[in-house]
Amino acid sequence: IVLSSIEAIGGYLIKVIFKEELWNYTNHKFHIGRYTSFEMILIWGLSSILFFYIIKPIVDKFINKIPKFLSLVCISLFILDIIITFVIKT
Repeated sequence: IVLSSIEAIGGYLIKVIFKEELWNYTNHKFHIGRYTSFEMILIWGLSSILFFYIIKPIVDKFINKIPKFLSLVCISLFILDIIITFVIKT
């Protein structure tokens, strides 16, 4: 329900802000408005279950093997990159 709500709100905001329509489910049999449908709610739900119960545990095993020091170095470089990018852009 949360992902389908985000999809519906995102579709509406894209239409209002950018005057573009990137997806439209009015041709689906069980559409709910323009930007979501019952079929997509099922797909988002199944995708969420797949992600949280299968993919996330596998990824967590790899993430837990990364040394904390390396994580801090990467975060520091990322923050430095953001600062430099904004300074150069302005």
